[in-house]
Amino acid sequence: MASSSYTSTGSTGTTISSRFTFPDLPLAPIHPADNFVFAKKSFGKKQIVWRSCQAPWFKLWPNLHYDAA
Repeated sequence: MASSSYTSTGSTGTTISSRFTFPDLPLAPIHPADNFVFAKKSFGKKQIVWRSCQAPWFKLWPNLHYDAA
């Protein structure tokens, strides 16, 4: 895990220090298969529309990541 530290001086002149760690990210982005079917969610009250994520979006926007965990 990568770690980082942060130091700041508050308005009262006190120093605030924090140390935190970042989880290791996978080297390759996690993308679902092209035929993966995502769960659907209903939207609306009078006219219900079912919406879900679409697998082709991951090719259009490579910065999207999917983690099923």
